Parts: sequence; C-alpha cells; structure tokens
Amino acid sequence: MNAEFDKYSTDYNAGNDVFIKRISGRDQLQFLMPKVRLIQDIFSGLESPISNVLDFGCGTGDMLYLLQKEKPDWNVLGIDVSNGMLEKAKKNYPQIAAKFLKVDNGMESEIVGESKFDLVVSTCVFHHIHPSEWQGAMRRIHSLLRPGGHLLLIEHNPWNPVTRWIVANAAIDKNAVLISLKKSYQLLLSSGYEVSGVRNFMFLPPRFSFSAFVDNLARGLPIGGQYAIWGKKCP
Repeated sequence: MNAEFDKYSTDYNAGNDVFIKRISGRDQLQFLMPKVRLIQDIFSGLESPISNVLDFGCGTGDMLYLLQKEKPDWNVLGIDVSNGMLEKAKKNYPQIAAKFLKVDNGMESEIVGESKFDLVVSTCVFHHIHPSEWQGAMRRIHSLLRPGGHLLLIEHNPWNPVTRWIVANAAIDKNAVLISLKKSYQLLLSSGYEVSGVRNFMFLPPRFSFSAFVDNLARGLPIGGQYAIWGKKCP
C-alpha cells in the first residue's frame, strides 16, 4: 500500500478529482470537519479524559492538523506507511512536522515506543487495507491502546449509492474494498474491544450549512455516506 500511495502523494486530493465530490465540498478540510465534530462530541467530557491520541493512517496530515487545532490540549501523533504522503504532510503543516512518523506494517509499536494511547482514530483507512489484513490491523491498534482506551473507526458506507459511485471513480480508490458496518462491528468484537457506539453521518454534502443538523437528526439511519463505530479496549 505504501508504494500505491507514494504514487498519488504529489497531487493527492482525497478523491476530489471525482466531479460529485468536488462540488460537494470546497476542499478536504471541509469534508473532515464533520468527523472532527463527531470526535469532539463522542470523546469530550469522558470520565477518564482523552490526552494522547494516535491518527492511524494519517496520510497528508489534514485530520491531525484539525484535531490539534480544535483540541490543543490533546497530544496528537500521526503514523503512515507512505513516505510520499508523510512528506506532503510535513510540507503542508511544518509547524507540526515532528508529529508525522513513518511506519511499516506491523512495526507500529517500535516507532511509537512505550506510548499507550487514550484514543486511536482511523479515518477512511481500512478500505485501503487488504481484507486479509483487517484483523491484524485491528489487533495492532489494540496493542497501542492503554487499558480502557478507545478506537474510533470511520469508513465509507457501502450501502450508500453515491459513496459507491465516488469510490468507483476515484483514482486513489482503485484497489479499495469497502468495509460494511456489520463487518467492522465483528472485527472490533473479535479483536478485543467492547463496542461503545455507532453513528451514521454525511447524509448531505458538507458544503450545505444545515448538513450537521441533518446528520444529528438521521444518525440512526444506516444510509449515510459514512459511518463511525467506536469501542473500548477490554481489560
């Protein structure tokens, strides 16, 4: 996967080469803001507060940048397998360049050292991982969490026809395999997590000012463009 993403890193635009996505939001940051709001909603005010956060598959650093901006009290670190993506992240966000780390699959613990995270966020990463490696990735994340730590998985919803069309026509998603909410649920349970919650969102393009209202109203309907599922590491 690292070589594949190195190829796209120079002019990476997160699928905005697809016309529908391009007119749905002005840029990648606008598409990420609903996810950032969701993360804040779920994980702010917990009995055991969040402090150390890992962005698993940080790519060009946009999510990490927004999380650090919106939650400056969080210590956020990003890892990725693609040198090209990480170089672009460091170029785009030089003020936090030290937070972007290169890893090889299965070597995450050697890179982050003894750090144990309160929260690991994986945003639209698993559909770029081969299905035969999904379980292994889940378990590696599990090993990086402190006892009682949280994993948040955000993925494209394969039951949404617009999402499927965008993925089918985006160059960077050429080899993507969409992962259903049901499969994600099974993976969390079989990898040592207690599932804490599920939320559907992205019912409307983020360009619309009322999209957040609709997302909140329809969060239980399994037809949003994306879904989030989160769980807690079992003792």
